[in-house]
Amino acid sequence: MKDYVTFVLIVGAFVVGGSLLLIFELLPEDRADEFHALSAGNMTLQSEIITIKEPTAEDDTRTYAINKVAAEAVAIAQNDPEVKEILQQVRGNSITIAGVQPTLLIDSSGDLIHSSAGQVVITANQERIEGKLNHDAIRFETFQGKRAEARQQIWTILIDIDRKAVQTISKEPERRMQSDIQPNFVHAGMNMFMPHAIIVEPGTTVRWFNDSSIPHNVVGTYLKNKTSDRVQVDSGFFERDRSFQYTFDDAGTLEYRCTIHSEEGMKGLLVIAEK
Repeated sequence: MKDYVTFVLIVGAFVVGGSLLLIFELLPEDRADEFHALSAGNMTLQSEIITIKEPTAEDDTRTYAINKVAAEAVAIAQNDPEVKEILQQVRGNSITIAGVQPTLLIDSSGDLIHSSAGQVVITANQERIEGKLNHDAIRFETFQGKRAEARQQIWTILIDIDRKAVQTISKEPERRMQSDIQPNFVHAGMNMFMPHAIIVEPGTTVRWFNDSSIPHNVVGTYLKNKTSDRVQVDSGFFERDRSFQYTFDDAGTLEYRCTIHSEEGMKGLLVIAEK
């Protein structure tokens, strides 16, 4: 009998406690909306794209970092003899140098918090048409049916920021994409656009087709020459065997990229001009 009374009291305590939690909305799921992982412990994520170098006609290299500490990692990498040798080997390619780690947090007192592990990704892209290296924007009618090939090489560099030293350099297998050039058609392959730079006439509809196993997007600003209007182009993500198309009604330019693969140099240029 004594055990039964004890059992009833325990059950009653749980019921009362549960009722209070429900009444005052103290259950974990009731508080879930107030939880923010990046503000837990009064810390916030600091992320600002820092452009270190823009491409030029003589040197098609874009260098950037996701924060100022990642920019330090880039500087350390660029001073490393082996990295310098890599950059010398791929000179003449379209190169992207991206500082992608470490993540930078700021606590409630304004102090910066980050690990000492930095990461830099170097990507070298090149395009060949009928076996010849191509850097220029092409007109479809001139190159229609010709064989195009895009090649991509990626190095991942791990940095000890505290010691200001490169720890390891790993090289991925070369990626290649091949296809015959089709009118007004751009391949969105394994982190490459091909052809990467094209010229079309006003009124042309250009189609981007995803023939890789991962999603891509086309994001950029269409700058119209006559009106100086800046039109934002954003395809949204499109999966394998899906496509995005856009009609360019006025002369101008569109510089675009895939936002989730920009660190791997997935970018393109479209020039809209009369013959």
